[in-house]
Amino acid sequence: MTLLWNNDAVALSSVLRMGINDAKVDNASAGGIVCGIMDDGRLKNVAYDKYGKRYSTHPSGIEFSNVVIPNFELCVQTAKALQERFPYCRMISWDIALSENSEPILIEANFSNGELEFHQLCNGPIFGELTDHIVSELWNNYL
Repeated sequence: MTLLWNNDAVALSSVLRMGINDAKVDNASAGGIVCGIMDDGRLKNVAYDKYGKRYSTHPSGIEFSNVVIPNFELCVQTAKALQERFPYCRMISWDIALSENSEPILIEANFSNGELEFHQLCNGPIFGELTDHIVSELWNNYL
């Protein structure tokens, strides 16, 4: 999830969506789980389902914190570069997959909502150090 702030794209949050059991899709609404990704590409210790249930390991037995997303920095750079192409949509949630060579592949851009609740749950507070500035901007310009 990226935010256009002062004409610069900022990476707010990254999560890995994954299916569990025999699921064919990774959507939390279809029974998948979501885990936060740290800046170095390593998964956090806990994943969540759509009800907020915590998973300390994937049902397959894999410990989340042992997983590092390959080429994660390039994924973030790609999302930030794409964000700069949409100056009228300041916050976008990107679905990015990795090729067999760990190259980022854009699946889709989510212009409304972007499952903000999962980003907040896994990596909140979502706006971090920008929170006071964003609240002030919203209060002064829109409320």
